[in-house]
Amino acid sequence: MISLLVHEILQKVSAMESTETKMAFLKQHNSLELRDILRGSFDDCIQWNLPLGKPVYDGRLSKVGESASSLKLKIKIFHYFVKGGAGDAMKPAKRENMFLQTLESIHPQDAELVLAMKDKKLETLYPGITRDLVQKTWPGLILK
Repeated sequence: MISLLVHEILQKVSAMESTETKMAFLKQHNSLELRDILRGSFDDCIQWNLPLGKPVYDGRLSKVGESASSLKLKIKIFHYFVKGGAGDAMKPAKRENMFLQTLESIHPQDAELVLAMKDKKLETLYPGITRDLVQKTWPGLILK
């Protein structure tokens, strides 16, 4: 099976008609980074310790096929960006700079996805990817 980037998975799911087909595709491409993005988008327990909106960053640094990193690698540091996480002890400017570096190091469409997750607007970017779909696909993933 070809490994798709998270934004590619969500684009495909967004275009699908039936809930059952969407669920099956999500389960087929199940990964930590996919589940973390979906949970971060829809779980009210997760509050982002970052300003709302799109920051100014240079998305040109991570062209298709040239990304220095991947969301799979970078998802491991997201606990620095969540309220109550390791980043609470950091100065806001340092935490925000770390977030910008993360955005600049991943595929531009994955960066847009991360911004939509942070602002809890994933469904705006990917219509049809809903809280209900995620709860049906992975019961217990969303706590609140």
